[in-house]
Amino acid sequence: YFAPDKYYGTKNDLKAFIDACHENGIAVINDIVLNHASNENSMAQMYWDTTNSRPAANNPWFNTVSPNQTYVFGNDFNHASNATKYFVDRVTSFWLTEYKFDGFRFDFTKGFTNTVPAAGDDGSAYDASRIAILKRIANKIWNVVPGAYVILEHFCANSEEMELANNGMMLWGNENYNYSQAAQGWIGNSNFTNISYEARGWTVPNLVGYMESHDEERLMYNNLTSGRTAGSYSVKNLQTALSRIQLATSLFVLVPGPKMIWQFGELGYDISINSNGRLGDKPIPWGGASELHYNTDPDREKLFQVFAALIRLKEFYPAFSSSNYQLNAYTTVKSLYINDPSMNVAEFGNFDVYVDNYQTSFQSAGMWYEFFTGDSINVTDVNMTISLQPGEYRLYTSKKLPSPDYLTDVQSPKSEVPAQFDLEQNYPNPFNPSTTIKYSIPALTSSLSLGERVSEGQVRVTLKVYDFLGREIATLVNKEQSAGSYEVDFDASKLSSGVYFYRIVAGNYISSKKMLLLK
Repeated sequence: YFAPDKYYGTKNDLKAFIDACHENGIAVINDIVLNHASNENSMAQMYWDTTNSRPAANNPWFNTVSPNQTYVFGNDFNHASNATKYFVDRVTSFWLTEYKFDGFRFDFTKGFTNTVPAAGDDGSAYDASRIAILKRIANKIWNVVPGAYVILEHFCANSEEMELANNGMMLWGNENYNYSQAAQGWIGNSNFTNISYEARGWTVPNLVGYMESHDEERLMYNNLTSGRTAGSYSVKNLQTALSRIQLATSLFVLVPGPKMIWQFGELGYDISINSNGRLGDKPIPWGGASELHYNTDPDREKLFQVFAALIRLKEFYPAFSSSNYQLNAYTTVKSLYINDPSMNVAEFGNFDVYVDNYQTSFQSAGMWYEFFTGDSINVTDVNMTISLQPGEYRLYTSKKLPSPDYLTDVQSPKSEVPAQFDLEQNYPNPFNPSTTIKYSIPALTSSLSLGERVSEGQVRVTLKVYDFLGREIATLVNKEQSAGSYEVDFDASKLSSGVYFYRIVAGNYISSKKMLLLK
């Protein structure tokens, strides 16, 4: 519990990795198991009942048996015990301070209770004692690092999850089955409305939705083995199967709220979870002796670019964090409508294997712009009908946006970012209540490609501050600037303690850093 596995290298290797992530504005989260432990666990063995092969009754950390008999994964930690509380707090504090992790994803928090479920209940019913235990753990974490991520694999009653979300915790939202059915073209069980936190009645966007995870079958594997066929259109065809992942992704990433993308999902990974055993190693999709060669497949590259462009949209445009939206995923054509002062969004995709004539609900008449093709339409009837081919999706905005190529190239590893551009770490850090942020802009030449160039020798610069959920807190700079070194003060006297991020956008140059307000 206090040392990284050798898979991660030495302790200094892991620390260097986390530091490098932080320098690039990336948070690192520790996936941790504190619900149960194996028989080899030293704390279990120190107080062990050899007759019954389980923790002894006087074990200060473990229950003799798990109260939840539906899910038993090993020896069950007793989270009501003071010894366990002390142990948990030591473990979480250690990884936050010694390695600078940004928070935790807790495995199977449904089991963090000593309540014996009622008959027919698998432990999902509302449990006030479990809520109290998790609140205590989260508050201890936030006492060490305000604003640290606390993510729960919970899957309990919605009323309980909503209460935990309102307390600042984030919770996993599993929509694997429904997205997989939709991608395959099986409409009857394809309603993925619950990927929306608002559809669950939540008022805060603390639902970490996902289409795939380490526990679920791959969407692409299901497409290729179980996808629908109608005439010449077959979801089992590799190219079609990949295009169906584009379709699903278009109505996944842009739904407001955080999302998780599982390993290589952005390339359409199609090796079954049961390949080489459910927990067995799976092949890396490129390089070395790999037979997959995803990196040379143009259709997989296209899928990757769609993922990237959608993520950039969510990063750059506040509309995709709006709380004023409606996701309709009940029918064949599924839609997302977003209303925001900055722009409106109307997105829809045909998940059937047949052509569908879809009646739209555009928010206003006038010009609308399709993001992926660059086409535009003049909407005179907000309820106009459009024809969608099987698997076709469209993303319309009331404001014309940069092309997907521009967005995905902004931070591409292939892009050459001038070394003279620089965003420095704020000082002091941690700070209270104000701090200084310095940045520099190089001399700009006519040959320098800058997507936001406003005039010769100048570039549009924005410097903004966000909270740890990605909500914009302040705009410190938003103007044309020439070459030179600049500094700006950030006054956080009206904000609460926590982790914040600041990001500069100057043409094609983008950089983010983390800072800590500690009052």
